[in-house]
Amino acid sequence: MSMKGKKHSSEARKKMSESKKGKLNPAFGKPNWNSGLFLGEKSPQWKGDNAGTHSKHTWVVVHYGKADKCEICETKTAKKYEWSNKNHKYRRNIEDWQMLCRKCHLKYDRKNNGYLMPNEKIKYNAQQNR
Repeated sequence: MSMKGKKHSSEARKKMSESKKGKLNPAFGKPNWNSGLFLGEKSPQWKGDNAGTHSKHTWVVVHYGKADKCEICETKTAKKYEWSNKNHKYRRNIEDWQMLCRKCHLKYDRKNNGYLMPNEKIKYNAQQNR
C-alpha cells in the first residue's frame, strides 16, 4: 500500500524514531562523493586521454574558465565564445587550446582541420558531384 499523499500518525513517527535510535547511518564513515576525494584523476570513472571531446572541452572550461574573447579577430562583443582545439588531438594542455568567437572557430576548423558542419557536408558533396 502506497503512502503517497498521506502522512504518518504521530504514534507511527515515534515508533520509527525509537527503532532507529542507537543505530548508525549506513553511510557513516564512508567518504562523501561531493567531498573532493573523487575529483579528476582520483575518480573511479576517470578515463584520462580516452575521454571524449565533449569531456575535454568541459575540462578546459573547468580549469581555465569560460572563453570570453577571440584570439583571432580580438573581438569582445560576439554573442558566443568557445574553446577551440588547435590540432584536434585534444590533449589536456592549455597550449593546445585557444579562445575563439563562433565565427572564427568555424573558419579555423574548416581551414586547418578540414572540418565541416553536418549540413555543410551535404552541400559540399553536392558541389563535388557536378
